[in-house]
Amino acid sequence: MAGALVYAVRDVLPAAGTLDAKAIALELDKGLRTYWGPDHGITTSEMLATARDIKTSTERAALN
Repeated sequence: MAGALVYAVRDVLPAAGTLDAKAIALELDKGLRTYWGPDHGITTSEMLATARDIKTSTERAALN
């Protein structure tokens, strides 16, 4: 599972600066379904929290 999440995050990172958290969460879900399958077990709230973390980290990286 961790590998699938890493791949999904890597896929969404290039566009994360232009997407909102909900769009990032949808892209993460799509990636997890690709790499793990439809029964990946990550809830919508967990996906959204991860998306917010990604959004925050990309915004901070842009400031540095």
